[in-house]
This record gives sequence, structure tokens and C-alpha cells, in this order.
Amino acid sequence: MNKDRRLLPFSAGFGSLGDVLVDGALLARTLRDPAKRVQALAATAVSAAAAGNLPDARRLAHEAADGTRRLEDAGDFSFLGGAPGTDVSNAKGAAAQALAYTGERDRALSLAEETDDTDSDRRRRALVAVAAGLRLHDPATATSIIDQQFQRLLAADASPRGLRGHNTELAELLAALGNGDPQCTDRLREAVGQVWATLARVLSG
Repeated sequence: MNKDRRLLPFSAGFGSLGDVLVDGALLARTLRDPAKRVQALAATAVSAAAAGNLPDARRLAHEAADGTRRLEDAGDFSFLGGAPGTDVSNAKGAAAQALAYTGERDRALSLAEETDDTDSDRRRRALVAVAAGLRLHDPATATSIIDQQFQRLLAADASPRGLRGHNTELAELLAALGNGDPQCTDRLREAVGQVWATLARVLSG
């Protein structure tokens, strides 16, 4: 197994260990693949933010975000995880999420929008992750993102499968919203109820 892949999971949990946060950051920086390095730094930043260590979380999130600027010149490194461009996109999404968890709305949104083309699944997931991170810092923006993504799903309801084909995405939106805006939560729960009702009709038919 590639050494970078073995090290990546370990750095993700270090942010919650207080003094060991430094070790997590150092371990992330040992990764040779620059995209994986960005993802590891971002994961450590999110863990630090979740532990309430916002100063270190912000510093690590900035380091991860700055690292994405060098990914376009990473050359063959992007081939390590699959198709060219996949690792770069994932790294930008992770850095965007880390920035969101430190409350940096504008930079997080800007980076999330760089992950892929408009309406792509990668970009959607990056924006939902940013919404989850902004939930405590900027609940209005987080709700707005969730609502926009929900409206996109409603537009897809004209397809033969309707919302039943998007139950995973609905679950992701609910998880990102958490205990946020009650009206938005009600709309999402109603949509989930429609999915279950449709499935019940299909199964009973």
C-alpha cells in the first residue's frame, strides 16, 4: 500500500487531542502527494475546530487552502488516486470545508466553487460540506446553501424516479443542516416523507 495512503487516516483525528495537534500537522506535511497533504491538513483543521481550538484550526485551514494554489502544477501526482483532476478537486473541497469550520465564509465558498463545473456532483458535495461547517458561524448562509441544493433536487423531480432517486442527497442535506432553520428542516423532512411514501407504493404494487 502506498505510504501516503497509510498516513492519511491518522492525521485526521489528531486535532481533537490538544497537544498532539502539532504531531498531526507534522504528519500531514510528510505526505509527498500535495493533494493528499492538503486533505490531511484540512482534516486536522476540522478536528481542531470541532475541539474548540479555532486559532490552530484557522492556521491549518489557511495552510491547506494555500496548498491548493500549487496543485495545478502538481503534474503526475494527480494520477496517484485515479483519474487526473480527481485528487485536486477533492483537496479543494476538503480545504473549503476546513475554512468553513473556522467561519471563513467567502473564501470557503470561493474554493468550493472551484472544485468542478456548475451542477457537478463534486461541486454539490463541496458546497454541502461548506454549509455544514458554516452552520455555527453563519446559519443564514448555511441554510441558503441547503435550500439552493434542495431546490435543485426538486427540479429533478420531473424525472421518472423523482426524489426517490435522490434519497442519499436528501439525507446529506438534512445532516448538514442539523438543528438549523426549522422551516428548511420541515421542507426537507416533508421531501423525505414523500420518498418513503413513493417507495411504499412501489413495494406494495
